[in-house]
Amino acid sequence: MGGRRLRARPQAGRSHRPRGQRPLLAFRGEGDIVGDMAGLLNKPRSASLRALDEVEVLELEDTQFKDFLWNHKEAWWTYTEILAERVDEQTANIHFQKHKTSMQIPEILVSLVDKVGRSNRDGIWLPYPRTQTELGSLIGISRESVSSTWSRLRDDGLVATRNGRMLILDLEGLRKIYSTDE
Repeated sequence: MGGRRLRARPQAGRSHRPRGQRPLLAFRGEGDIVGDMAGLLNKPRSASLRALDEVEVLELEDTQFKDFLWNHKEAWWTYTEILAERVDEQTANIHFQKHKTSMQIPEILVSLVDKVGRSNRDGIWLPYPRTQTELGSLIGISRESVSSTWSRLRDDGLVATRNGRMLILDLEGLRKIYSTDE
């Protein structure tokens, strides 16, 4: 299957969302498909992307992607699973909205660790979000609400902020907080 290969680099120094920019909807990682719904539905894209690291992209025309799925039944089933996972992810986001803030933050942090967390000698750091404002925007709460819960989690030795990044010190401790609420 043809297509253009592109290399994209993250823009330095852009950790804050500009005013009026859409909130973060999801994280995507290596091997993920993005922009597919616009092509399948013949509609304009519904979101923008921002790379956290350098990425290589295979760009396909919508007809190329549709033809590929039509001619490869196994790929179609895999794609169907991806769509089901996205629906499940959005359902989980709704679940986050219903939880109390003190449960939402540990839950979203664990979810972020699973998707974008990077281990180092100090713990697991998150390349995004970098700020409490960005964390709050993920679940639709104010920075002040995040700050209050973050302080408690920090005092309990579960999280820290180092070099302008959020660091998870005790992942299992975070898991215990929100799992006792269900």
